[in-house]
Amino acid sequence: AARWRTGMATLHSVEQHDAAPGDPRALRDEALDAVAALLRAVGKHSFDTEKTSRSRLKARCERWARHVLIGAPAHEDDPSPTPRPGQAFKRSWSELNRFLVEHRRDEVSFVEARSARFKGALVDLIQGLRNAVAADHDIDIRIIEQLSVLEVAARDGDLEKLREHVPAAVGSIRSSLDQRQRTVRDQLKRMGARLGELRTDLATSRREAETDALTKVYNRRAFDATIGDTMQLALGAGEPLTLAIIDIDHFKKVNDTYGHPAGDKVIAAVADTIVRTFPRQNDFIARYGGEEFVALLRDVDQTTAQMLMSRLLRKIRGLKVNTGDHTTSVTVSVGFTVMRDGDKVASFLE
Repeated sequence: AARWRTGMATLHSVEQHDAAPGDPRALRDEALDAVAALLRAVGKHSFDTEKTSRSRLKARCERWARHVLIGAPAHEDDPSPTPRPGQAFKRSWSELNRFLVEHRRDEVSFVEARSARFKGALVDLIQGLRNAVAADHDIDIRIIEQLSVLEVAARDGDLEKLREHVPAAVGSIRSSLDQRQRTVRDQLKRMGARLGELRTDLATSRREAETDALTKVYNRRAFDATIGDTMQLALGAGEPLTLAIIDIDHFKKVNDTYGHPAGDKVIAAVADTIVRTFPRQNDFIARYGGEEFVALLRDVDQTTAQMLMSRLLRKIRGLKVNTGDHTTSVTVSVGFTVMRDGDKVASFLE
């Protein structure tokens, strides 16, 4: 925080004194580029929280980056026009600082709340086990006491005492065993409920960790964890397996022309088209990185793959993506291969 304040003070000074020695304009531009890069990195590596989604935060960071670089409005509903080249404008440094601080607090609050839920579930489970063990210990003591009474009576050979104590001992032992059964049943029921909650949380966290927030298809991490198993399944079943890599053409031009939010719309539209082209349950679609996607298609041979890839190209050529003020078309390039005997993950990808 201290370095941030020092950097902002230096940037204010450089902006106000362009004639200072040491080419202050170059220093200013370097500082502005660094701040914009920082904002875009925050947006790119963010995650969904209770207050905002990853895609919305990424768009906000992009607006702030453009505000820092060219004076574009920092808010979606701000009607102010972007200053023309060479036109003076004032940057909202204090508001940018508040935005970053609030975002960081939101992330910390979300992570702490999620961690607290996991810890609470685990503590409840451990406490439940302890209670069950303690209850069993008390019941065991009562059973042992009753058995000791019978043992003493049997050792003395006193039939009257045995006749007197056996019914009471049997009744007490039966009652203790019934109590143990009820206690275990209740404990298992409570623990089962907590385990169900924990399992749901874990499944949700795993889906979030394996799903690309923008496109809702699998992410690179999920693909890396899946490809080896999928190859083994195809090999064991004796069926062909096709791997396709799909790359959006000239994507940088979309970002440079229309901005990163428009680029996100193009990526999402292409992902949706890929999913609709390969809709089977066994088809695995993932965002490989940036504007690249991968598809693992089980039981698809060379001829069928060629037909499917041609269909995908036709569908994407027909896309019209609304980027806000404009509508743009898009094309992709596709490479695919069918798994061969002896292929490993590295050779398959290569």
